[in-house]
Amino acid sequence: MAVKEEERLELFLKIGLDERTARNTIANNKVTNNLTAVIHEAGVTEGCNRTIGNLLYTVATKYPANALIHRPALLGYIVTTKIKTPAQLEAAFSFLSSTASESFELKGFEEACGVGVEVSEEDIERTVNEVFEQNKGLILELRYRTNVGDLFGHVRKRLPWADPKIVKKLIDEKLYELLGGRTAADNEKPSKQKKERPAKVEDKKVADDKPVQPPEDLNPFLIFPNPEENFKVHTEIFFSDRPVLQCCNTKEVLDKHLKRTSRKVYTRFPPEPNGYLHIGHAKAMFVSFGLAKERGGCCYLRYDDTNPEAEKKEYIDHIEEIVEWMGWKPFKITYTSDYFQELYELAVELIQRGDAYVDHQFTPHPHSGDKWCIYPSYDYAHCIVDSLEDITHSKLIDEKLYELLGGRTAADNEKPSKQKKERPAKVEDKKVADDKPVQPPEDLNPFLIFPNPEENFKVHTEIFFSDRPVLQCCNTKEVLDKHLKRTSRKVYTRFPPEPNGYLHIGHAKAMFVSFGLAKERGGCCYLRYDDTNPEAEKKEYIDHIEEIVEWMGWKPFKITYTSDYFQELYELAVELIQRGDAYVDHQTPEEIKEYREKKMNSPWRDRPIAESLKLFEEMRQGMIEEGKATLRMKQDMQSDNGNMYDLIAYRIKASFTPHPHSGDKWCIYPSYDYAHCIVDSLEDITHSLCTLEFETRRASYYWLLHVLDLYQPYVWEYSRLNVTNNVMSKRKASNHFLNFLVTKKLVDGWDDPRLMTLAGLRRRGVTSTAINSFVRGIGITRSDCCTIRLERLEYHIREELNRTAPRTMVVLQPLKVVITNLDSGLVMDLDAKKWPDASTEDSSAFYKVPFSRVVYIEQSDFRMKDSKDYYGLAPGKSVLLRYAFPIKCTEVVLADDNETIVEIWAEYDHSKKTKPKGVIHWVAEPSREVDPLSIEVKLFDKLFNSENPAELEDWLADVNPKSKMVISGAYAVPSLRDAAIGDRFQFERLGYFVVDKDSTSERLVFNRTVTLRDSYGKSGK
Repeated sequence: MAVKEEERLELFLKIGLDERTARNTIANNKVTNNLTAVIHEAGVTEGCNRTIGNLLYTVATKYPANALIHRPALLGYIVTTKIKTPAQLEAAFSFLSSTASESFELKGFEEACGVGVEVSEEDIERTVNEVFEQNKGLILELRYRTNVGDLFGHVRKRLPWADPKIVKKLIDEKLYELLGGRTAADNEKPSKQKKERPAKVEDKKVADDKPVQPPEDLNPFLIFPNPEENFKVHTEIFFSDRPVLQCCNTKEVLDKHLKRTSRKVYTRFPPEPNGYLHIGHAKAMFVSFGLAKERGGCCYLRYDDTNPEAEKKEYIDHIEEIVEWMGWKPFKITYTSDYFQELYELAVELIQRGDAYVDHQFTPHPHSGDKWCIYPSYDYAHCIVDSLEDITHSKLIDEKLYELLGGRTAADNEKPSKQKKERPAKVEDKKVADDKPVQPPEDLNPFLIFPNPEENFKVHTEIFFSDRPVLQCCNTKEVLDKHLKRTSRKVYTRFPPEPNGYLHIGHAKAMFVSFGLAKERGGCCYLRYDDTNPEAEKKEYIDHIEEIVEWMGWKPFKITYTSDYFQELYELAVELIQRGDAYVDHQTPEEIKEYREKKMNSPWRDRPIAESLKLFEEMRQGMIEEGKATLRMKQDMQSDNGNMYDLIAYRIKASFTPHPHSGDKWCIYPSYDYAHCIVDSLEDITHSLCTLEFETRRASYYWLLHVLDLYQPYVWEYSRLNVTNNVMSKRKASNHFLNFLVTKKLVDGWDDPRLMTLAGLRRRGVTSTAINSFVRGIGITRSDCCTIRLERLEYHIREELNRTAPRTMVVLQPLKVVITNLDSGLVMDLDAKKWPDASTEDSSAFYKVPFSRVVYIEQSDFRMKDSKDYYGLAPGKSVLLRYAFPIKCTEVVLADDNETIVEIWAEYDHSKKTKPKGVIHWVAEPSREVDPLSIEVKLFDKLFNSENPAELEDWLADVNPKSKMVISGAYAVPSLRDAAIGDRFQFERLGYFVVDKDSTSERLVFNRTVTLRDSYGKSGK
């Protein structure tokens, strides 16, 4: 894909289009150009939510061409959510189309589009109830075959500006309330009765003497795939009493077929010998013989002779002769009756499976004589003989597909996309991290994407097995009703950290999603410790997590531990073995890996159930050494999903490492894959929300709940949150990023301000409000752009601290200035503002600063040589001391080396008539020959030089050696003496700072939280 196309794809994905729609759009130059222009006009090049994105896409494809002058105005209504539904947008198109390029009154436009009209959910529910009441008889008759679009249309006709999502939700709920769960019969597709109608006659023009001929070089057989492509699903069969069956060849079956046929095309022309051939058969011959000839293959002439009463030897002879006259030469002449023995044996097999019928006819057969008195039907014999003859292309199917789909497109010839290899995390564009990134409107609710608990009756996922039908996982009506009764239909979520370290900013997103959804829906969120690995877990981490969750502003409904359910998990594991869905295995980790790579079953997979039960009990009692046995789930070792390769359910920890919560009661521990989904179900979680790396685990998650007949939560995955120039994960291969940095003392503990741990951010002075604002700002989408620039986080920090941190003055690198025209004993108390917009009448908005003969300024605010673009102090130049007076440098005192500046002499302008351009901060001696308040200041920079150090082989070599600077001799104004640990300030012209926990009564220590503006420049480096 060209660079330009990649940029456009990224742009389209940012506005919420799914990847398929985005790629299809790029294939259409007109729509691509329109959509690109619309995105730029709307000012959302850095992204927007999916609802707005879909409306923008509609504008790009349907906006009236005669009213382009008004398009920017319409886009303004969309991005501010004044127009937020397709119905409003269609009304806008209609209004603007009639207005064209003329000006119009906004009031008339807004009335026509329903701007400002709010339809309450109660109004919608009342209207839905009325529509259902009026159509109740028809709905009860048709059940789930009722045309929901008609119901939707009735509601929309009465309430044109109602939110379509709410309308759809209420209609679905009402259907479920009226009809109950779907039955097998509801899933059947109704058989359409074709009306008898006259055969369509081609237009007279087509039959002219010289009809249009297709070019000779057009190949009519290009629509057909090659034999080796016959691995795709042929059709889906919907049953009334069992799951959907997807029919396709297994790799083994297809490989054997290709070997038998040498990958050649095999077709057949299969007329029934019950009369003379007509011109319709000429087309059939052309298709089957023609395809075989064009591909260098073979075509059978096969007599479909399964109806002896209608067949004659005369017709057989005629067919053979006429096929030759038509110019076709059969590869072989066969009869369906040639296969009567095979068909009979397969029929017996069908009977043994419970599926066959017998027809007692004794008419002598024109080919096989009176050997048989039972005859296979066309529907039975036709497909089997096709298979026995290794037919690659069955005309009936191919013609039907062509009739339905038309010719094969380029997209049809694409090979199925392979599973994506893990690749470096995508870093968001620098533009997104500008000082003022696009913020979602406050009234946008990020949780609208999640369904309500009563909607959890739909299929969660389909699991494709190599040896059994597709499994569609969903809750039955009975299971869902019991769950809803237990939970009173409330939302239940969980935040399930593993207590193996301190939480980082990625966990802040997880908290926002789970706690935030529960809070928004009036539900409950568990804080659940996923404590299934005692060797890595500590009481310290458990205590920290509980404390930091509270600091982040979240209140758990209940605090639980996976270990609280160890007994239930054990009992369900026993049940799993009893059902034949688990077994005790003795393979080593290396052997398990090797067998998985080869898709081979464990030698112990089919051991007797009783034997596995006995061994599992011995595992529980500590009678088997660690590493000598595991309990594995019996899933599908030939699956295309590696997370179905007989995952481990239990392993032995024979060292009896004391568990930080459950003690030494257990020596076997459940795996995450086994315990996570079961505890979700036991806690009646309605929404199980996790990051995208768990998406492939959906199959194992729902498989386990299905085989145990447990309630199935709704699962949704979102992108991980990483921040540039730092590491988040507590583990990577043999190195645990954060653990390694902490244990090797490369940083100053889990709360080092350079880390993206929440404790580190807090110590750095970041507020929980700023973190939650940052998380809300980036959204909870599934976008793969999950590495966010540090500058974007800093923007939210500045926004928060600008409102909440009072101003004060500190000089980091003091340079002494002696004001020679000020009496040495005089100290003036001046007013300095804590807040820039403070009212002079509000005394609490000011603090006192002493102004005396000796003041200190930053060394960087003085130069020996002045320049036009320099606003600091220089010999003979004036600057304004903030909140005080202008001063002018009159002399510079140098050390013996004639270079080092010892002090500066200056004069101040008490009248303030001098108006210098430069304004600088300062700190003065509080009284004669008494130094100002001395403090320690720590300045922090990016911990790593690279944006994405986690992707580097030698990530430790990327640590920034200048990421921390300690300044011991900084001077501060006297009012800071009373600052307490955790107090935040803006040091004027320097940045935002917080009082560090290392502070003592004798000496204050400050950490810089963030500079006043992006300190890394426009490049982001």
